[in-house]
Formats: sequence, C-alpha cells, structure tokens
Amino acid sequence: MKRASARVLSRELLLRLMPPVLVLVALTAALGAYSAKQLADHVFDRWLFDASRSLAGQVHFDADGRPSLRLPAEAQAMLLFDDVDRTWFSVQADGRLLAGQPGLPTSGDDEVVRSPHGRAFGATVDGRP
Repeated sequence: MKRASARVLSRELLLRLMPPVLVLVALTAALGAYSAKQLADHVFDRWLFDASRSLAGQVHFDADGRPSLRLPAEAQAMLLFDDVDRTWFSVQADGRLLAGQPGLPTSGDDEVVRSPHGRAFGATVDGRP
C-alpha cells in the first residue's frame, strides 16, 4: 500500500512541477538565444566599425589639403571578403568617391555603433539589408 501511495504522490508532484519547470526552461532558452544574437551582432558591428577606422587611417592629404586614398586590390579584397554576407564600402570626401562602391547610403535606420570618430547604421543596398 505504501508503494502505491508513493507512486501516486510521485506522479502528482511530477504533474504539478513539470509545467513551471518547462516554462522556465523555455524562457531561459529564449533569453539565451536573444542574448547570443545581441552579442554576435555587437561583435560584428564593432568589427565593421574597426575596419572602417583602419580604412580611414589610409586617407592621405596633399599639400593643398585634398584627400587621396591608394588602396591596393589585395586590401580591397580583404575588406570585401566574407563567406556568409555581402560587404560594401565607400570612402568619400566632398562628394567625391576615393575608393569602394558608388551610391552607398550615408545614413540609415537603426544606428548601432556611435563614437566620436564615426557611426555605424543599418541600411538597404541593392534591396538587401
């Protein structure tokens, strides 16, 4: 008799405790996935921002103050390389294209990185975010 009542009690506890535990597991998984995505997005955005700062460091000015940029094809290939995504860049001064692709947006929707030296934002290029 004790074994039967112990089984009933065990089953009753399992039925009462399982739904809250499953809710906690689901919430933890959702929060973990959200946090991981936010962290990955932040790291990627910072990488893009750092690459743009490195590129800006290659701009030189002549005696008249006109900017120029000599970017070897190998360096452009390194900037554009990505196995998964498509990367574009544009270096402009006074409306003149110094390097990269013409027609890229200069502002966008959600500004993701901001510093005293620049900013990064989301935009659409060729119909793709």
